[in-house]
Amino acid sequence: MDSSTLSAFRRDLYGCFLKSSDALMNAVDALLTDCTATSFVELSLSPRYRRFPAVGRTLWITNV
Repeated sequence: MDSSTLSAFRRDLYGCFLKSSDALMNAVDALLTDCTATSFVELSLSPRYRRFPAVGRTLWITNV
């Protein structure tokens, strides 16, 4: 996969999020880079996830 395909995928995915898009994209980045996390608490330890305090609110608001 080349970088333009990945960029297009990320742009399309970001467009699917109606609320809290940045927080949800941070969660996606963390999920894709930390395969060992088994909970959002563990995921919060990932250096790729910068907005952990918003995750519960984000998931509740977006009905994920």
